[in-house]
Amino acid sequence: MSLGKATNSRLLGKRTCRSSSKSAAASGRQKEGGTSPQRLLEIARDLQSDRPSDPLLLDALGWVRYRAGDRSGARALLQAAVDAAPEEPRPHFHLAAIHARERRTDLARSELEAALETKRPFPERLEALRLLRDSSSAASPDGTASAPSRGE
Repeated sequence: MSLGKATNSRLLGKRTCRSSSKSAAASGRQKEGGTSPQRLLEIARDLQSDRPSDPLLLDALGWVRYRAGDRSGARALLQAAVDAAPEEPRPHFHLAAIHARERRTDLARSELEAALETKRPFPERLEALRLLRDSSSAASPDGTASAPSRGE
């Protein structure tokens, strides 16, 4: 299956749901409210092995890897998504989340500004505005911004 086409990015959700439903039913290891982080990582690796080029799919895979606890893998995928589609706000926001979690405030702020400058709608816009405000006003004593929750 080729995932490099924009129309195939919808398959990620369908494939993830099908795979995680079967896995959860078979193993009984599904966490409350979703698939285990280990299973998410397996799914992301499987889909990534197809070498996707669609920026929105790269963003989705990067966010799945982040939620599964793989920040370095997530960062690489999200950076590729940002490079491929700089006008898309979500990859910028997701990359900012990783930078904020790693206390790289300047990088997080830069990605948040890029996400908000696009004027395109995205579900995390209010969270991005809050994080940008917090990072600008030194939200914590050490001057770093707080990171969004991994459940975003």
